Amino acid sequence: MSSKKEEKAQVAAERIKAAALTAAKGLSRAQAERAAAAAARNVNAYGQKEEGPSRWQEKREAKRQMYLMSTEKAVKLGERKDLKSSMSTLGGTSSQCQKCFQTGHWTYECKNERVYISRPSRTQQLKNPKLRMKVATSY
Repeated sequence: MSSKKEEKAQVAAERIKAAALTAAKGLSRAQAERAAAAAARNVNAYGQKEEGPSRWQEKREAKRQMYLMSTEKAVKLGERKDLKSSMSTLGGTSSQCQKCFQTGHWTYECKNERVYISRPSRTQQLKNPKLRMKVATSY
């Protein structure tokens, strides 16, 4: 039963496509074929247009699926996310005061004097590679 409906839908789509191709005067062959394919999309057995997802929605969904696949990380058993995140904020550099460089409070809560750390200039770093600051990467 469903194969007959699909066959009828295919025939109706072909009919609509042929009609669109003959009606497309003044267009190039590629443009006419594109327009005919668009006209024949989502056609049921009676030649009526059925509402399906729009091209924009299809593209958006495809893009979402692509990014979903690329950003997926393998699940590690026995690791808790909440413990890992709280550990990094308690003793890590993310909770270090930017005024006095001490941990345990935020910059806006700081009652200490501003600490000035003299760092080597860029030219000094280029002349002496040992003076380069170590880049802290935290993810």
